[in-house]
Amino acid sequence: MEFYANDGKQVEIAVNGATYRRHAVKTHFVTPNESYLGLIERYVLPVFERGDVLFSASKIVSIASGNVIDPADMKVGRLANWLSTKVAADPKKGAGVGVPLKMQYAIDTVGVPRILAGAAASVIGKKVFHKSGWFYVVTGPKVVGIDGFGDDYGTSDEFHRQGIPLPENAQELCDEVLVKLGVPLVITDTNDFGGSLLAASKSLLTVRKAKELHEFVRDNPYGQGHQQTPFVVVKGVVA
Repeated sequence: MEFYANDGKQVEIAVNGATYRRHAVKTHFVTPNESYLGLIERYVLPVFERGDVLFSASKIVSIASGNVIDPADMKVGRLANWLSTKVAADPKKGAGVGVPLKMQYAIDTVGVPRILAGAAASVIGKKVFHKSGWFYVVTGPKVVGIDGFGDDYGTSDEFHRQGIPLPENAQELCDEVLVKLGVPLVITDTNDFGGSLLAASKSLLTVRKAKELHEFVRDNPYGQGHQQTPFVVVKGVVA
């Protein structure tokens, strides 16, 4: 087969001393409430072989399941507006909770006390230890993982103004895809600056550690905007 990689990414990747080949799978522009299993059947199964593992961006899971937040349904309060002004935007990583809508989502999701604790930790981290990111350590993965709300920094699609939370059913979906389609699945929240593994088919975790599985997509080979490649098939992960 002819392998495809998005611009700036490589087909091959080395993990634990071995080299593996990856194929970024192109789809149509996915909209809310489409069948996630249907997408895999249509686009992945034709190139999938025994021993391969399917990696999926979390964003496509949320969109397909209709887990998208319309800003018109949110009311940004004074606290969110005020706290967002205290966040220094990173031109490379984006504004994060410096976007008032994202800050309001964070407040709605984890509550005011935890947000204030995160803000205090951020101040201490920067002024005392000269380290950033403590806000997200305290507030947790749901706040880290929120996408959209206009924080696009050069990318643009139909959903960049809407909020896309992390999927709530990632583990159940991994199990379902393996049972119904015979495809080992890993769902990750990955960007160009890192990320994490959200869920994986349980059979995979008996042969590979979660941290090792994320290494296969550590460079973010997905294309979640105009590239329309939310799936990556990695060849020969399972012997």
